[in-house]
Amino acid sequence: MDEESHKAEPLTGYPVAGITDGFSSIGRWLTMGKCALNDLINYSNLPAKEDATFWLKTAIIFITPVLNAARFDLAGVVNENNVKNFYVVPFIRQSKLPVKLENSFLISEDNPGTMSACYLANELLHNRSDVDRIILLAADSNIDPYSLWWLNARGQLKNSNNPTGLVPGEAAAAILLESERSAQRSDANRFAFINNFSKKFEKNYFYNDETQEHNTGIGLSESLIETLSAAQLNKPYTGTLYLDINGENWRSIEYSHAQIKTPKNLLDARALTVIVSAAIGDIGTANSLCNLCVAIESHRRHYSQYNVALITASSPYGYVGALLATLTQTN
Repeated sequence: MDEESHKAEPLTGYPVAGITDGFSSIGRWLTMGKCALNDLINYSNLPAKEDATFWLKTAIIFITPVLNAARFDLAGVVNENNVKNFYVVPFIRQSKLPVKLENSFLISEDNPGTMSACYLANELLHNRSDVDRIILLAADSNIDPYSLWWLNARGQLKNSNNPTGLVPGEAAAAILLESERSAQRSDANRFAFINNFSKKFEKNYFYNDETQEHNTGIGLSESLIETLSAAQLNKPYTGTLYLDINGENWRSIEYSHAQIKTPKNLLDARALTVIVSAAIGDIGTANSLCNLCVAIESHRRHYSQYNVALITASSPYGYVGALLATLTQTN
Protein backbone atom coordinates (compact mmCIF):
# COMPACT_ATOMS: atom_id res chain seq x y z
CA MET A 1 0.00 0.00 0.00
CA ASP A 2 1.30 3.44 -0.91
CA GLU A 3 2.14 5.38 2.26
CA GLU A 4 0.83 8.70 0.93
CA SER A 5 -2.24 7.76 -1.11
CA HIS A 6 -3.08 4.63 0.93
CA LYS A 7 -3.96 2.93 -2.33
CA ALA A 8 -3.05 -0.66 -3.09
CA GLU A 9 0.09 -1.10 -5.20
CA PRO A 10 0.98 -4.03 -7.46
CA LEU A 11 3.28 -6.54 -5.78
CA THR A 12 5.64 -8.98 -7.45
CA GLY A 13 5.54 -12.48 -5.99
CA TYR A 14 5.96 -16.13 -6.91
CA PRO A 15 2.91 -18.16 -5.85
CA VAL A 16 2.63 -21.88 -6.61
CA ALA A 17 -0.47 -21.32 -8.70
CA GLY A 18 -2.98 -24.13 -8.96
CA ILE A 19 -1.72 -25.85 -5.81
CA THR A 20 -1.99 -23.31 -3.02
CA ASP A 21 -4.96 -21.35 -4.39
CA GLY A 22 -7.62 -20.90 -1.71
CA PHE A 23 -5.40 -22.01 1.18
CA SER A 24 -3.54 -20.07 3.86
CA SER A 25 -0.63 -20.87 6.19
CA ILE A 26 -0.91 -24.54 7.24
CA GLY A 27 -3.12 -25.40 4.28
CA ARG A 28 -0.43 -24.15 1.91
CA TRP A 29 2.28 -26.11 3.75
CA LEU A 30 0.15 -29.23 3.50
CA THR A 31 -0.65 -29.02 -0.21
CA MET A 32 2.90 -28.12 -1.24
CA GLY A 33 4.39 -30.67 1.14
CA LYS A 34 2.42 -33.54 -0.37
CA CYS A 35 3.61 -32.54 -3.84
CA ALA A 36 7.22 -32.41 -2.61
CA LEU A 37 6.87 -35.88 -1.07
CA ASN A 38 5.48 -37.37 -4.28
CA ASP A 39 8.30 -35.77 -6.27
CA LEU A 40 10.83 -37.23 -3.85
CA ILE A 41 9.37 -40.73 -4.19
CA ASN A 42 9.36 -40.58 -7.99
CA TYR A 43 12.65 -38.72 -8.44
CA SER A 44 14.62 -40.95 -6.08
CA ASN A 45 13.00 -44.22 -7.15
CA LEU A 46 11.74 -44.96 -3.64
CA PRO A 47 9.52 -47.98 -2.96
CA ALA A 48 5.78 -47.62 -3.48
CA LYS A 49 3.68 -46.39 -0.58
CA GLU A 50 2.35 -49.92 -0.15
CA ASP A 51 5.81 -51.19 0.85
CA ALA A 52 5.23 -51.25 4.60
CA THR A 53 8.63 -52.80 5.33
CA PHE A 54 10.38 -49.72 3.94
CA TRP A 55 8.09 -46.99 5.24
CA LEU A 56 7.57 -48.35 8.77
CA LYS A 57 11.29 -47.77 9.36
CA THR A 58 11.11 -44.24 7.96
CA ALA A 59 10.83 -41.10 10.09
CA ILE A 60 9.75 -37.63 8.94
CA ILE A 61 11.08 -34.36 10.30
CA PHE A 62 8.76 -31.45 9.52
CA ILE A 63 10.60 -28.12 9.31
CA THR A 64 8.38 -25.06 9.73
CA PRO A 65 8.71 -21.32 10.26
CA VAL A 66 9.11 -19.95 13.76
CA LEU A 67 5.59 -20.05 15.17
CA ASN A 68 4.97 -16.32 15.52
CA ALA A 69 1.35 -15.58 16.45
CA ALA A 70 1.36 -12.22 14.69
CA ARG A 71 2.19 -13.78 11.34
CA PHE A 72 -0.41 -16.54 11.08
CA ASP A 73 -4.16 -16.56 10.70
CA LEU A 74 -4.88 -19.43 13.11
CA ALA A 75 -4.31 -18.86 16.82
CA GLY A 76 -3.48 -22.55 17.14
CA VAL A 77 -0.47 -22.21 14.85
CA VAL A 78 1.60 -20.84 17.72
CA ASN A 79 1.02 -24.03 19.68
CA GLU A 80 3.26 -26.95 18.77
CA ASN A 81 0.61 -29.53 19.60
CA ASN A 82 -1.90 -27.84 17.33
CA VAL A 83 0.61 -27.67 14.50
CA LYS A 84 1.02 -31.42 14.85
CA ASN A 85 -2.76 -31.90 14.90
CA PHE A 86 -3.49 -29.64 11.93
CA TYR A 87 -0.37 -30.28 9.84
CA VAL A 88 1.65 -33.36 10.79
CA VAL A 89 -1.23 -35.77 11.45
CA PRO A 90 -3.26 -34.76 8.34
CA PHE A 91 -0.10 -34.91 6.23
CA ILE A 92 0.68 -38.49 7.23
CA ARG A 93 -2.96 -39.51 6.81
CA GLN A 94 -3.42 -37.85 3.42
CA SER A 95 -0.07 -39.05 2.08
CA LYS A 96 -1.21 -42.65 2.80
CA LEU A 97 2.27 -43.58 3.96
CA PRO A 98 2.51 -46.31 6.61
CA VAL A 99 4.74 -44.05 8.72
CA LYS A 100 4.36 -44.30 12.48
CA LEU A 101 3.09 -41.09 14.07
CA GLU A 102 5.67 -41.47 16.84
CA ASN A 103 8.34 -41.30 14.12
CA SER A 104 7.29 -37.78 13.14
CA PHE A 105 9.13 -34.76 14.54
CA LEU A 106 8.71 -31.00 14.35
CA ILE A 107 11.39 -28.29 14.16
CA SER A 108 10.20 -24.68 13.98
CA GLU A 109 13.36 -22.68 13.35
CA ASP A 110 12.87 -21.21 9.87
CA ASN A 111 15.47 -21.89 7.20
CA PRO A 112 18.28 -23.03 9.58
CA GLY A 113 15.89 -25.69 10.84
CA THR A 114 17.38 -27.87 8.09
CA MET A 115 20.68 -27.96 9.99
CA SER A 116 18.87 -28.77 13.24
CA ALA A 117 17.02 -31.53 11.39
CA CYS A 118 20.37 -32.98 10.29
CA TYR A 119 21.48 -33.15 13.93
CA LEU A 120 18.24 -34.90 14.88
CA ALA A 121 18.44 -37.25 11.89
CA ASN A 122 21.99 -38.23 12.81
CA GLU A 123 20.87 -38.96 16.37
CA LEU A 124 17.92 -41.06 15.21
CA LEU A 125 20.02 -43.10 12.79
CA HIS A 126 22.55 -43.91 15.49
CA ASN A 127 20.21 -44.50 18.43
CA ARG A 128 16.96 -45.88 17.03
CA SER A 129 16.89 -49.45 15.72
CA ASP A 130 13.42 -48.85 14.26
CA VAL A 131 14.59 -45.96 12.04
CA ASP A 132 16.69 -46.62 8.92
CA ARG A 133 16.00 -43.39 7.07
CA ILE A 134 14.55 -39.93 7.61
CA ILE A 135 12.65 -37.60 5.31
CA LEU A 136 13.32 -33.91 5.84
CA LEU A 137 10.35 -31.84 4.69
CA ALA A 138 10.35 -28.03 4.75
CA ALA A 139 7.40 -25.91 3.65
CA ASP A 140 6.67 -22.21 3.94
CA SER A 141 4.70 -19.45 2.25
CA ASN A 142 5.25 -15.71 2.29
CA ILE A 143 2.35 -15.42 -0.16
CA ASP A 144 -0.61 -16.19 2.10
CA PRO A 145 -2.63 -13.07 3.01
CA TYR A 146 -1.68 -12.92 6.68
CA SER A 147 2.04 -13.32 5.98
CA LEU A 148 1.87 -10.62 3.32
CA TRP A 149 0.10 -8.28 5.72
CA TRP A 150 2.65 -9.02 8.44
CA LEU A 151 5.68 -8.52 6.17
CA ASN A 152 4.20 -5.31 4.81
CA ALA A 153 3.55 -4.01 8.33
CA ARG A 154 7.21 -4.63 9.17
CA GLY A 155 8.34 -2.83 6.02
CA GLN A 156 10.05 -5.89 4.55
CA LEU A 157 8.28 -6.21 1.18
CA LYS A 158 9.94 -4.86 -1.94
CA ASN A 159 7.93 -2.01 -3.46
CA SER A 160 8.36 1.48 -4.85
CA ASN A 161 9.06 2.83 -1.36
CA ASN A 162 11.36 -0.01 -0.33
CA PRO A 163 13.62 -1.14 -3.20
CA THR A 164 15.70 -3.33 -0.88
CA GLY A 165 12.82 -5.42 0.40
CA LEU A 166 12.06 -9.06 -0.27
CA VAL A 167 9.96 -10.54 -3.07
CA PRO A 168 7.63 -13.12 -1.49
CA GLY A 169 7.54 -16.71 -2.66
CA GLU A 170 6.42 -20.10 -1.40
CA ALA A 171 7.73 -23.63 -1.73
CA ALA A 172 8.15 -27.04 -0.19
CA ALA A 173 11.18 -29.29 -0.55
CA ALA A 174 11.96 -32.79 0.66
CA ILE A 175 15.03 -35.02 0.83
CA LEU A 176 15.60 -38.47 2.26
CA LEU A 177 18.62 -39.12 4.49
CA GLU A 178 20.04 -42.59 5.07
CA SER A 179 23.12 -43.94 6.73
CA GLU A 180 25.76 -45.21 4.31
CA ARG A 181 24.99 -48.79 5.34
CA SER A 182 21.27 -48.39 4.72
CA ALA A 183 21.87 -46.63 1.39
CA GLN A 184 24.03 -49.51 0.17
CA ARG A 185 21.12 -51.91 0.75
CA SER A 186 18.64 -49.66 -1.03
CA ASP A 187 17.77 -49.40 -4.72
CA ALA A 188 16.98 -45.71 -4.34
CA ASN A 189 18.96 -43.17 -6.34
CA ARG A 190 21.67 -41.45 -4.32
CA PHE A 191 22.46 -37.87 -5.21
CA ALA A 192 24.51 -36.38 -2.37
CA PHE A 193 26.55 -37.07 0.72
CA ILE A 194 26.18 -34.67 3.66
CA ASN A 195 29.74 -33.99 4.81
CA ASN A 196 29.20 -31.58 7.67
CA PHE A 197 26.72 -29.12 9.09
CA SER A 198 26.53 -26.60 11.89
CA LYS A 199 23.91 -24.45 13.58
CA LYS A 200 24.51 -21.44 15.81
CA PHE A 201 22.58 -18.51 17.23
CA GLU A 202 23.11 -14.84 16.37
CA LYS A 203 22.25 -12.71 19.40
CA ASN A 204 21.95 -9.50 17.35
CA TYR A 205 19.26 -10.92 15.12
CA PHE A 206 17.04 -8.84 12.86
CA TYR A 207 13.85 -9.12 14.93
CA ASN A 208 15.61 -8.45 18.23
CA ASP A 209 14.15 -5.11 19.30
CA GLU A 210 15.96 -5.21 22.64
CA THR A 211 19.42 -4.55 21.24
CA GLN A 212 20.93 -1.59 19.42
CA GLU A 213 23.80 -3.69 18.11
CA HIS A 214 23.92 -4.56 14.42
CA ASN A 215 24.19 -8.10 13.11
CA THR A 216 27.84 -8.44 12.13
CA GLY A 217 27.69 -12.08 11.06
CA ILE A 218 29.33 -13.56 14.16
CA GLY A 219 26.96 -16.53 14.40
CA LEU A 220 27.03 -17.25 10.67
CA SER A 221 30.83 -17.06 10.53
CA GLU A 222 31.03 -19.51 13.44
CA SER A 223 28.81 -21.93 11.50
CA LEU A 224 30.93 -21.59 8.37
CA ILE A 225 34.17 -22.07 10.31
CA GLU A 226 32.85 -25.14 12.14
CA THR A 227 31.46 -26.73 8.97
CA LEU A 228 34.52 -26.11 6.80
CA SER A 229 37.04 -26.97 9.53
CA ALA A 230 35.40 -30.34 10.14
CA ALA A 231 35.61 -31.09 6.41
CA GLN A 232 39.42 -30.91 6.60
CA LEU A 233 39.74 -29.53 3.08
CA ASN A 234 43.21 -29.38 1.58
CA LYS A 235 42.56 -25.88 0.27
CA PRO A 236 40.05 -23.05 0.75
CA TYR A 237 36.53 -23.92 -0.36
CA THR A 238 36.08 -22.85 -3.98
CA GLY A 239 32.93 -24.77 -4.93
CA THR A 240 29.41 -23.41 -5.31
CA LEU A 241 28.09 -21.30 -2.45
CA TYR A 242 24.31 -21.16 -2.05
CA LEU A 243 23.21 -18.07 -0.11
CA ASP A 244 19.78 -17.16 1.25
CA ILE A 245 20.23 -13.48 0.41
CA ASN A 246 16.82 -12.12 -0.59
CA GLY A 247 17.27 -8.42 -1.34
CA GLU A 248 17.10 -7.19 2.26
CA ASN A 249 20.07 -5.19 3.46
CA TRP A 250 20.48 -7.00 6.77
CA ARG A 251 21.05 -10.37 5.08
CA SER A 252 23.66 -8.98 2.69
CA ILE A 253 25.43 -7.19 5.53
CA GLU A 254 25.35 -10.31 7.70
CA TYR A 255 26.93 -12.52 5.04
CA SER A 256 29.50 -9.87 4.07
CA HIS A 257 30.69 -9.68 7.68
CA ALA A 258 30.61 -13.47 8.03
CA GLN A 259 32.74 -13.87 4.91
CA ILE A 260 35.33 -11.43 6.28
CA LYS A 261 35.39 -13.23 9.64
CA THR A 262 35.85 -16.66 8.03
CA PRO A 263 39.59 -17.39 7.58
CA LYS A 264 40.82 -17.29 3.99
CA ASN A 265 42.34 -20.74 4.36
CA LEU A 266 38.78 -22.10 4.77
CA LEU A 267 36.67 -20.05 2.34
CA ASP A 268 37.79 -18.52 -0.94
CA ALA A 269 36.06 -15.19 -1.50
CA ARG A 270 35.90 -16.06 -5.21
CA ALA A 271 33.61 -19.05 -4.66
CA LEU A 272 30.75 -19.12 -7.16
CA THR A 273 27.57 -17.86 -5.50
CA VAL A 274 24.01 -18.88 -6.33
CA ILE A 275 21.00 -16.96 -5.01
CA VAL A 276 17.84 -18.97 -5.65
CA SER A 277 15.52 -16.24 -4.35
CA ALA A 278 16.40 -14.18 -7.43
CA ALA A 279 14.39 -16.70 -9.46
CA ILE A 280 11.59 -17.82 -7.13
CA GLY A 281 11.41 -15.17 -4.41
CA ASP A 282 11.95 -15.55 -0.68
CA ILE A 283 10.61 -19.02 0.17
CA GLY A 284 11.51 -18.78 3.84
CA THR A 285 11.88 -22.07 5.67
CA ALA A 286 12.16 -24.13 2.47
CA ASN A 287 15.22 -22.26 1.23
CA SER A 288 18.01 -24.55 2.51
CA LEU A 289 16.44 -27.78 1.28
CA CYS A 290 15.51 -26.08 -2.00
CA ASN A 291 19.13 -24.97 -2.41
CA LEU A 292 20.31 -28.54 -1.86
CA CYS A 293 17.81 -29.79 -4.45
CA VAL A 294 18.99 -27.13 -6.93
CA ALA A 295 22.60 -28.16 -6.31
CA ILE A 296 21.75 -31.84 -6.89
CA GLU A 297 19.83 -31.16 -10.09
CA SER A 298 22.51 -28.78 -11.41
CA HIS A 299 25.11 -31.48 -10.90
CA ARG A 300 22.92 -34.21 -12.40
CA ARG A 301 22.31 -32.13 -15.53
CA HIS A 302 25.98 -31.05 -15.70
CA TYR A 303 25.12 -27.37 -15.28
CA SER A 304 27.44 -26.98 -12.32
CA GLN A 305 31.20 -27.15 -12.70
CA TYR A 306 31.61 -28.29 -9.08
CA ASN A 307 30.58 -31.46 -7.24
CA VAL A 308 30.33 -29.74 -3.86
CA ALA A 309 27.78 -27.33 -2.42
CA LEU A 310 28.07 -25.08 0.63
CA ILE A 311 24.70 -23.80 1.85
CA THR A 312 24.19 -20.98 4.34
CA ALA A 313 21.03 -20.24 6.27
CA SER A 314 19.91 -17.32 8.41
CA SER A 315 16.69 -16.48 10.22
CA PRO A 316 15.54 -13.04 11.39
CA TYR A 317 14.93 -14.78 14.74
CA GLY A 318 18.64 -15.50 15.21
CA TYR A 319 19.06 -19.07 14.01
CA VAL A 320 21.94 -19.47 11.55
CA GLY A 321 23.62 -22.46 9.98
CA ALA A 322 25.78 -23.94 7.25
CA LEU A 323 25.84 -27.28 5.44
CA LEU A 324 28.43 -28.86 3.15
CA ALA A 325 27.45 -31.60 0.70
CA THR A 326 29.30 -33.64 -1.91
CA LEU A 327 27.19 -34.28 -5.00
CA THR A 328 27.25 -37.75 -6.54
CA GLN A 329 25.93 -39.44 -9.64
CA THR A 330 22.75 -41.51 -9.55
CA ASN A 331 22.75 -45.30 -9.36
